[in-house]
Amino acid sequence: MTDAQTEIAELASRKLERMMRWTVKKELLKLPSLLHEGERVVNLAQGMYADKNGLIAVTDRRVMFVEEGVMPVSRTSPTGASPRFRRAPAGRRAT
Repeated sequence: MTDAQTEIAELASRKLERMMRWTVKKELLKLPSLLHEGERVVNLAQGMYADKNGLIAVTDRRVMFVEEGVMPVSRTSPTGASPRFRRAPAGRRAT
């Protein structure tokens, strides 16, 4: 595992429940390849954007929505689409 993969796996285990980690498994594996040199992930959440379920990754430089799906397709998000976030479970902070 690379340093980025290890950091993302550790962050995911702290921020996402087991079932949520399972549903965004492909996205978690893809995320390290999307990061720029020196970019670090600071928060993760499962979310929805343009009616697609995926992973919201907050880095020290940007916010990304990663959606691999069954057949990943590269596409531009339509103007006006708004992300929807899942609430953190009771007893966990949504930070």
